[in-house]
Amino acid sequence: MEQIQEAYDALASEFAAGNPKSKAAYDVATKSLPGGNTRTVLFYEPFPLYTDRAEGCHLWDVDGHKYVDLLGEYTAGLYGHSNPVILEAIQAALKRGLSFGSHHADEARLAQLIRDRFSGIELVRFTNSGTEATLMALAAAKIFTDRSKIMVFEGGYHGGGFLFKSGPHPVNVPHQYLMAQYNDTASVDELIAANGKGIAAIIVEPMIGSGGCIPGAPEFLAHLREKATEIGAVLIFDEVMTSRLYSGGGVQSELGITPDITTLGKYIGGGMSFGAFGGKADIMSTYDPRAASTARKGASVPHAGTFNNNVLTMAAGSAGLEKVFSP
Repeated sequence: MEQIQEAYDALASEFAAGNPKSKAAYDVATKSLPGGNTRTVLFYEPFPLYTDRAEGCHLWDVDGHKYVDLLGEYTAGLYGHSNPVILEAIQAALKRGLSFGSHHADEARLAQLIRDRFSGIELVRFTNSGTEATLMALAAAKIFTDRSKIMVFEGGYHGGGFLFKSGPHPVNVPHQYLMAQYNDTASVDELIAANGKGIAAIIVEPMIGSGGCIPGAPEFLAHLREKATEIGAVLIFDEVMTSRLYSGGGVQSELGITPDITTLGKYIGGGMSFGAFGGKADIMSTYDPRAASTARKGASVPHAGTFNNNVLTMAAGSAGLEKVFSP
């Protein structure tokens, strides 16, 4: 252990000596941010590098070092740093105004492009992140079913308020969770036998992402579809990751397994802040402001978000799906 520590200390000293401007920037950040950080996954010892600019597939840090970007924002940066189609769409949108505070054509354009790709989406709503998409999708499931329990899977991650890497996390949104084992139909059946009609939703990543990039077995995902239908629960596919890693239409299009709700994010907004959730019309009508048209009794449920239809995101997302990440 002593030799390992000595080797680490030598490397850390070399790193610090080679990146003085990043160290200075980090010291400034610690005065206003806890640990100089506002996104936990980006932190590392002895201090993180600070990026100055990016172009194509390259990054330059504040000390002038050039790197090939093999991370790609954990694959969320699907379009690279300066795709001309995306940049042109953003620049054109900028000239029309930053924030309309009203409906505009690009939101319907992006919604149609998403509908055309995902077999499980009849209606869709936009959010500002995948975390928000999960939040609103689970709310819709609970309202639609009038139930309260949510089945999740150990190792799963559905955003900043839905971490299950090693059991429930203290920052999680306080739903009543039932935790099953991934790719284990017996654990699913056991929880259903005990809770059955109390389960509002089963939410699953078709590939466990942050928990180790474990693909869902086709027969396991098909079993979830069968059981959700059997007990009247809402099956939610979190395709934030898989829709950009497996195919343009996600795992659902590859396997022919249709969820009731799909959550999306990241690249679909063209590299801007973005999330979305969509699914069957009768469930999504929970959020239809025309109360008389909803399947649910009484008034519709409000879903706020000043930047849900942000003009830059809608323009960049539409350009990306139409012209870059095309079918």
